[in-house]
Amino acid sequence: MQTASIDKTGAFEWRDDILAGFEQLSLQLPNGQDSIEIVLVRRRCNEATKAAALYIHGFIDYFFQIHLADFYNEQNLHFYALDLRRHGRSLQPGQRANFTRNVDEYFLDLDAAIAHLQTYEDVDWLLLNGHSTGGLLAVLYGHRGLYRKSVNAIFLNSPFLDMNVPAWQAHLLLPMLSWLGSAFPYLRYPGISPVYAESIHADYHG
Repeated sequence: MQTASIDKTGAFEWRDDILAGFEQLSLQLPNGQDSIEIVLVRRRCNEATKAAALYIHGFIDYFFQIHLADFYNEQNLHFYALDLRRHGRSLQPGQRANFTRNVDEYFLDLDAAIAHLQTYEDVDWLLLNGHSTGGLLAVLYGHRGLYRKSVNAIFLNSPFLDMNVPAWQAHLLLPMLSWLGSAFPYLRYPGISPVYAESIHADYHG
């Protein structure tokens, strides 16, 4: 499995984030012959601590929950969030938003983020906070991620760990959907409500 690399000699420039009081940093990861971008967001607390929380968002999501950073900073934890590849701040022109064919590719994003926190942000105690499919990613990474031994705690908020469908659908429908996804990766699956996305989007109710 390919692992993400991080340049330990280069200079990294944090810049103002779209959220007031936060900063963001773009990291370029190898992706075949090209590179792909991920974005770290941070708001460090005022205490001299080496402990931090790293937030992982869910499906069609990104980081915007300022109150979450407030909570962790009040616990004397530096706060970081990762916008995964093709999500939120990391989405680049020409990319298919929020798309992946294998959740394991997000391991590379976490590899690079954790390596950066340890190498440049002086973090030596780390909590992963995963929301929804980010919760699935957090537990999978804690089980078999490259830097899993650097993860000291995992906190899950509404984790997507199961399809929550009747047994007959789990045995019959899910294998069929899995095959369809492999054969037709860009097929749109009907029935996903737009309510959540609209609730967080500035053009609607966010």
